[in-house]
Amino acid sequence: MQGVGTFKTDESRASSEIQLCRKDKAIWFKADLDIDCDGGSTAACKADDAYLPETSCVASNGKPLDASSLPFFVLPLNSNGFKLSDYGITCGTVGAVIFNGKVEYAILGDRGPKGVIGEASYALAKRLSLIHI
Repeated sequence: MQGVGTFKTDESRASSEIQLCRKDKAIWFKADLDIDCDGGSTAACKADDAYLPETSCVASNGKPLDASSLPFFVLPLNSNGFKLSDYGITCGTVGAVIFNGKVEYAILGDRGPKGVIGEASYALAKRLSLIHI
């Protein structure tokens, strides 16, 4: 197992504390889970202060992914020694997200800020029981 780099949980954090690890082409990390509403179509997502109408990845019709209905995770833009292409990761790559012993599969659907890690779509947060509606 080899460390790739350390990342912040939020842009406002003073230091990087999340270690991104790898073995061969597999990567993993343990982080908080901030909710990404980018591309979301619901009122709850559009009310988010950090809402953006676009996602880095798009659907086959060229439209942004909908964070309110599609379970996806977010990885940072290339930074801190981490580059998606080094691992064969592209938009739509499937990954497992584990929370409180519950596993949900999701796709890479958005790219976050450089040096920051630990976001998932609103829909994925609901599946992990982080949002109760």
